[in-house]
Amino acid sequence: MGITWETEKFAMKYRVNIDGKPIDLEIFQNGSEILIRLNGKNLSIDIQRLSEFSFSVLIDGRSHFLSLLPTNGEYHIEVDHCTQKAKVLTDLDIVKEKFGIGVDDEEHKGEVHVQIPGLVLSIDVAAGDRVEKGAPLFTLSSMKMENEIKSPVGGVVEMVHIHEGENLEKGALAVTINDE
Repeated sequence: MGITWETEKFAMKYRVNIDGKPIDLEIFQNGSEILIRLNGKNLSIDIQRLSEFSFSVLIDGRSHFLSLLPTNGEYHIEVDHCTQKAKVLTDLDIVKEKFGIGVDDEEHKGEVHVQIPGLVLSIDVAAGDRVEKGAPLFTLSSMKMENEIKSPVGGVVEMVHIHEGENLEKGALAVTINDE
């Protein structure tokens, strides 16, 4: 008996960003049978490997050529000879991105976000200060513990977004560093 949308409960879930446009992708597999849910739309798919990175794909009765070339944490995806760049995010990556943890995006580079809620006890830097990677930026009190927050990059402090005595929520932007 094959898998169906009604009986299958477990899937690999991904968010694929193709040229900045997010696509939600769920893949269900049972042996050679594969079901895909793409942005909520169910697709029946059959895949045959042609080489290490190329595939012949039959989606809902239509045949396509697919090539996946991994490069620097992204993929160059070619479908029917049309190439797009894509970054694949797992469920964990999506949650980390939501809270500003480990974001590699150039747009957020140098941003220091608070990873735990707490009270700002002291601030060790000011705008214009040069800091090295690992230098203390500020101290946060959370759950009766003092946490020294260190710089993830070296560079010049562009802006301090917090104040001593301020209560911060998880994910709040605390310091921006221009990493030169």
